[in-house]
Amino acid sequence: MSRSYSIRFICLISFLLFSFFSFSQSQNLESLIKQQRNQAITSQNPWQNNIGGSPNNSIFEKNHTRSKIGVLHPPVIRESDVTWSKRVWRYIDLNQKLNIPLKTPLEPARGRVSLFSALVTSIIQPIPKHDLLAAFNWGSSTNQDFDFKEQFRTVDNFIDKISNTWETPTGKIDTVYILPKDIVRYAIMEEWFFDKKRSQLDVRILALAPITYEFDKDKSSPTYGTFKTSGGLSVPFYVYFPQARWFLNRYEVFNKNNNSENRTFYQIFLMRRFSSFVYKEDNVYDRRISDYALGIDALLESERIENQIQEFEFDLWEE
Repeated sequence: MSRSYSIRFICLISFLLFSFFSFSQSQNLESLIKQQRNQAITSQNPWQNNIGGSPNNSIFEKNHTRSKIGVLHPPVIRESDVTWSKRVWRYIDLNQKLNIPLKTPLEPARGRVSLFSALVTSIIQPIPKHDLLAAFNWGSSTNQDFDFKEQFRTVDNFIDKISNTWETPTGKIDTVYILPKDIVRYAIMEEWFFDKKRSQLDVRILALAPITYEFDKDKSSPTYGTFKTSGGLSVPFYVYFPQARWFLNRYEVFNKNNNSENRTFYQIFLMRRFSSFVYKEDNVYDRRISDYALGIDALLESERIENQIQEFEFDLWEE
């Protein structure tokens, strides 16, 4: 009798121990699953810049360009070191093959944007610890110059300048914004000078302006409500290039030879990797080439001005 109770007691103890062990194991497994689930959620994805950030559209973190943002300042020029200078104005025609990287992509693609998108984004979108890029109003006259007098004080005023309101045939009021596809050329104002301290002929860009066709608001015109493909040109705004250096260096330009060596917009202008022609030089009448020369004569005059700048440096070293 006592032996039977002993066997039952041993079986009961064994059952309780087995049940407790199984329950403990199940609790540990559940905790482990929860732990792994949380770990999978909070751990950093190797293809993202940071936790919860957008995916990194590359196989590595691009820090090469960002590390150079703080050293973009060119050498300081003293007035006493400049022995000769000439100011010229240029047009960068976006139809030229060399200038295509400044116009494309028309829509953001793999972290790249057009030059116009980079300028507009820098003007309207705040960047932590940095001011917005200042934009200036060109005015109503196409022949107006870069004077840096009328600055856009608010983002809304700037957006109004790059937008056009028109009445559709159904009577609805619609708004059309200037987009990268509407930009046909850029205008730059630059200063060529000879620095005797460095014994070097150098150039500095002072202003940059996008140019587009005028918006057709003539209801009798077949192109009403669109940008004219011919006729007058319009300058929506312009920027002070020395201030724009930092902003332009944040955007890369496509390099057809090597994707890992993309240049930035600032480097494109710094290395003069664009095609342009002179449309004005400093003169006593303050007139453009088109005011006194047309057609082939205007092109020859533009080449004469460029050759004059280069020949000045050659003449300095002649014996």
